[in-house]
Amino acid sequence: MLLKIKKNLSDFNNISQFHVVSSVLLVLTVFFEQVLFDFSFSGFLHFILISYLLKTYFLSLKKLQYTYWTLSILLLSYSIIHIFDDSIVYVIPFIGFTSLKLIEMYLVSTPVYYPWFNWWEYDFRYRNDLKAFVSFNNRSQEARITDIRRGAACITLFEKLPIGSSILVNMNESKNALTIEGKIISVRETSLGRGFSYGVSFSWENDLTREYYGQMKSSWNQARLENKRDRVESTNSNIH
Repeated sequence: MLLKIKKNLSDFNNISQFHVVSSVLLVLTVFFEQVLFDFSFSGFLHFILISYLLKTYFLSLKKLQYTYWTLSILLLSYSIIHIFDDSIVYVIPFIGFTSLKLIEMYLVSTPVYYPWFNWWEYDFRYRNDLKAFVSFNNRSQEARITDIRRGAACITLFEKLPIGSSILVNMNESKNALTIEGKIISVRETSLGRGFSYGVSFSWENDLTREYYGQMKSSWNQARLENKRDRVESTNSNIH
């Protein structure tokens, strides 16, 4: 269960703007099509339903709820159907909504805002995470990288850190280990006793940083593949 989430509002601003513009475009188009252009009671109900969905949609993005993706697919499908509907007068606004929505979904689909979680996996042996160490405030703590892509990562710690904190991430505790500097953009507390999931963006100051990030990403992907293979082998052995 999601108990609390905080995010850096300045970094979230562009995504919110895309969302508001696309939603206003859609609701105005539906109003003209269903109410103003050819009024009917069913058309008015249609407009009310879309307005309610868009309000719920905005709240899901604001709270970074995963229902955002379900509503995105639903509204995208609705828009695309109307693009190819010959009875629709105003097609261009639906094309505009679809285009803005795809851009918005790309911007928000990072571990900073929507990390991938295998919620269904209760056996810790098969979870898609990778052991790491995070340094902050002159001390180091073991952590788990649960998602890494798009130049960012989701890192789980039991230590509570404020938004905007700078951290150093490495794969082992040795003093000579390569490290990569990151900044906390968002924080999720999914359930009591499970720690805090931090959305972290990284600083790309040199090629070595990019190389080390690539190594971490490769290690995480390799761990995912091995976990899937072990899960399949375990399931097959239990069947036999």
